[in-house]
Amino acid sequence: MFFSESRGKIMRRIFLVLAVLLAGFSVVRIEAGLVSGGVEFGIGGRHSMETAPEPRLIWPVSETLDLTGKDTVEFKWSPFEGKVFKRRFYEFRIYKGREQLAKNIILKKKIAANVSSIVLKTDMFEDAEVYTWALRQAYYDQKSDWAYSAFIVIKKKVL
Repeated sequence: MFFSESRGKIMRRIFLVLAVLLAGFSVVRIEAGLVSGGVEFGIGGRHSMETAPEPRLIWPVSETLDLTGKDTVEFKWSPFEGKVFKRRFYEFRIYKGREQLAKNIILKKKIAANVSSIVLKTDMFEDAEVYTWALRQAYYDQKSDWAYSAFIVIKKKVL
């Protein structure tokens, strides 16, 4: 009789310890999910609801772009928007005009995640024409909204 009573107490203690441990792990997982902005789905799964922020364009962002006497122009953006470790690449586009339609794309490039500028030849731009450049970043599971800026090209005749 003594043996079975102590065995019962041991089993209850083991059960109690396991219950506390399992409850503790559940609380930690839920708190971690809430802290990182995620949502728990079922056992062991977590889906992030964070969105990739659109990039911040640095240059050119003015109404006009003077390319007089220049062979190249550098388009720059901030590499610090969003989570750098999640970024896979950037998508870069140049449109002729202000409308961002597929038919208006004159240049489309995928750029490495660790690059924050691209240099283009100025001969692709015509004087007095409007162009729009657009950029978005791609994470492993999503893409940001497009950041864009339009400008009018100025190319004065050099005598």
